[in-house]
Amino acid sequence: MKAGSILTLLLLGAYSGFGYEIARLEFGAVNVPFLQDGRYSASASKSQTPVTGSASAALVQAATVKGIVGVPLAYQIQTDFNPTWYSASGLPPGFVCEGSGLIHGTPSAVGTFSVHVEARDFFQTASATIIISVTHGSITPASVQGIIGVPFGYQISADNNATWYSAAGLPPGFICEGSGLIHGIPRAAGTYSVHVEARNLFETVSATIVITINHGAISASDAKGIVGVSFAYQISANNNPTWYSASGLPPGFVSEGSGLIQGIPRAAGTFAVRVEARNLFETVSATIHLTFSPGTITGGTPPPQPSSPFILYPFTGTNDGANPVAPLVQASDGNFYGTTRSGGRYTNGTVFKINGNGVLSSLHSFSGTNDGANPEGGLVQGRDGNFYGTTSAGGRYTNGTVFKITGSGVLTTLYSFSGAVDGANPVAGLVQGGDGSFYGTTPFAGRYANGTVFKISTTGVLTSLYSFSGAADGGSPAAGLVLGSDGGLYGTTSSGGSFTNGTVFRISTNGVLTGLHSFTGGDGANPQAALVRGRDGNFYGTTYGGGAYSSGTVFQITTNGVLTRLYSFTGTNDGANPKAALVRAGDGTFYGTTVFGGSSGDGTVFQINTNGGLADLHSFSGGDGANPEAGLVLASDGSFYGTTSNGGQQGGGTVFRFNFVPTQAVTISKSALHLTWSTEAGAQYQLQYKYDLSSSKWASQGDPVTAAGQTLTFTDSVTNGPRRFYRLLRSP
Repeated sequence: MKAGSILTLLLLGAYSGFGYEIARLEFGAVNVPFLQDGRYSASASKSQTPVTGSASAALVQAATVKGIVGVPLAYQIQTDFNPTWYSASGLPPGFVCEGSGLIHGTPSAVGTFSVHVEARDFFQTASATIIISVTHGSITPASVQGIIGVPFGYQISADNNATWYSAAGLPPGFICEGSGLIHGIPRAAGTYSVHVEARNLFETVSATIVITINHGAISASDAKGIVGVSFAYQISANNNPTWYSASGLPPGFVSEGSGLIQGIPRAAGTFAVRVEARNLFETVSATIHLTFSPGTITGGTPPPQPSSPFILYPFTGTNDGANPVAPLVQASDGNFYGTTRSGGRYTNGTVFKINGNGVLSSLHSFSGTNDGANPEGGLVQGRDGNFYGTTSAGGRYTNGTVFKITGSGVLTTLYSFSGAVDGANPVAGLVQGGDGSFYGTTPFAGRYANGTVFKISTTGVLTSLYSFSGAADGGSPAAGLVLGSDGGLYGTTSSGGSFTNGTVFRISTNGVLTGLHSFTGGDGANPQAALVRGRDGNFYGTTYGGGAYSSGTVFQITTNGVLTRLYSFTGTNDGANPKAALVRAGDGTFYGTTVFGGSSGDGTVFQINTNGGLADLHSFSGGDGANPEAGLVLASDGSFYGTTSNGGQQGGGTVFRFNFVPTQAVTISKSALHLTWSTEAGAQYQLQYKYDLSSSKWASQGDPVTAAGQTLTFTDSVTNGPRRFYRLLRSP
């Protein structure tokens, strides 16, 4: 190469946003530096500093980084230029620095480390010191409470990435899982200081948590009723009772083992009733006062008493949900909880809470992913106070789920159905057995693709108990199960059986199934509702189809399988196609709904006694709701609450209340009896009567009357007639 010749070697650098940064090697007198944007300049000075695109020195940011022994730590070195290489010295043991500037490792000991870091490009090296401070891990101390007999669970919380947990000093019967879950059923009251440890590969940290076990309690709220008006009261206890009892009841009242006190008051007075709630380890008691007042005979009209509207809530189809098809459940807090099949934030259904005044809160919107979609079954409140339910779709395998949700709306997916032997697409609610597990059904999949019966624990461990074959044993159970007094579970299938019209069956908790009845069509067909147990020990239910008019039936069946058809729906004003379970009232009669029929064809509410006497109580007309697919719930205030799947102001269904209005005043003049009630303008009222208070059959007196003001007076002749008992039925 001749003297004075110029050789410039261009090296492609990193793109900085303005152009490519280019380095230069030169020979000779002229130096030609290229700028970042591709332009160049010439200079005769050999000592010119290469142009890097920045007038200031490059910087590496100093930092202080904190870590915990045993918890993986990572830090990215930060600079204000584009280094091509990074390095670090003085790192904690086991740490490395990648050429990309990522420092990472798992701290193995406590200490503070001054780390010298460098960042280089083609022209310069910048450095700084970062401080890595490693401390011991810790366990979050806690003070938690439990109740004797109520399953208890507590998760140890530690920040040291623990691989194993242990605990000492636990209450009797408690264990600590390696995962840190402390659980058990408290057996005795007391306060326990529990030493807990959380271990990782390098250290063990410890703390003390305090577990206090308390006695259970009964909510001792008093209640009032009126002589001659059906009365119901639910004992409420927080100790996960397996049995309730009551003494000192008014004449003619009974107390169910479920805690339901019911009857028809025969005389005025106040009764001090001692109630008890038992679990496996203790019995708690309280005294409640039940006060019953007679109707009054006066010459005047009492002050009006406003009543709540018949429609409590019309669903809008937006975030509040739409199309509820499952029954409500009244929880221990007095509120009602339910589900909608669609609507919500993701249009896949919701879980909601509503009080007796119609104030609704949406607790959860199903996303259609792992949490499930389209719940069709009702909720059940478990002994732990949480609510358990199913979704018919969604979940990990899109075949539905079982979930748990708290009263505040925290939802946990317990199980996703795979669509194999475990079943698919559950459409019914669950029932909790005496063993604490929940039992349910799926209408699809299973070993023979005709549905299943399953058991699931509160932690999500599912056991398939039985797979229906679709033959004599039945197929496609669409209803939930009911627990019998013999410890067995009773249910229905919507198809299969000897005549392919569905069955009634009994199954033990270990999966032994006994067929009780195959529907012929004449006695009913395709039951989709759960059974309910009557006072006489028999079960009562409905079929969606079949009967004398092919519009469904109400039936009675003994535990030995002897079935009696009580009523065949005609499909006209009495209704058609009942899809929901009946609910038993305090007087021993049953109340239910039909999806279709009635005066407008939009479904009905009806009452039926054990002899098959049916009374039409209300026909839905669309504006007040339509097509109730869910049954009613008899609430602690004596009213019935329910849902309609369609209708209402926005067409998304409704929540409604149905109750009987107590007499406000009675006067007699000559041969006429005048009965006066406080009313709500625009509401309809139907006067009913019967001659024998022990009879379950009520007759309507005249036609329904629409109230124009705050009172209504009905008149009945009392000339040479037998005595009568009256009630007033309120409809929309």
